[in-house]
Amino acid sequence: WLLMDDTLMLAALRLLCVYTANLPASCVSLCCGNGAPLVSHSAQRGLAGNSLMHMIMKQALQKTHDNSTIQQMAFAVLSNLVISHECKGVLQKSNFLNNFLALPLPKTAGKPLSILTMLWLKLLLNMSFGDEGQQMILKINGSLELLTTMSQHKHKNNQPTALLVLHNICFNPANKPKILADDKTVSIFAACL
Repeated sequence: WLLMDDTLMLAALRLLCVYTANLPASCVSLCCGNGAPLVSHSAQRGLAGNSLMHMIMKQALQKTHDNSTIQQMAFAVLSNLVISHECKGVLQKSNFLNNFLALPLPKTAGKPLSILTMLWLKLLLNMSFGDEGQQMILKINGSLELLTTMSQHKHKNNQPTALLVLHNICFNPANKPKILADDKTVSIFAACL
């Protein structure tokens, strides 16, 4: 019934955003299905899972929203959820993170990144605060190259979010050889010195 009314959906997402802020136990409750179907059986066949987190991921990926605020709030909730080990596992197992690679980039480096790209970068930034998330980001084939390219673009607020994600993933010893082997990434860091 939340899916039928955008105003109700937005209010629910805002509530979940507050509910999950810095509280791993709340995050876990959203990613674990309780066995009761959240959608009808006919609609459920196409979904990988029936947890509330799966529904939020679906809202984050919807391209047909008249109201992009719903998509922004869905990403805000997901950004909170990634502090939980279980929620990171759900993101990885559902291949949700592979959608990051499909983001369109501006043709020239001086152009700003889209709002959707910034939402993804904030999600990845929150993931990159922990060792597990740092490894998950680099396991996405092509993510290092895409983050390096994104770090060359500007954003309205001049937030170097892509550069911060790259910075954070460098702290994982397992990631260092892959990062050092990418000349373009190393040159981005050298330019910051």
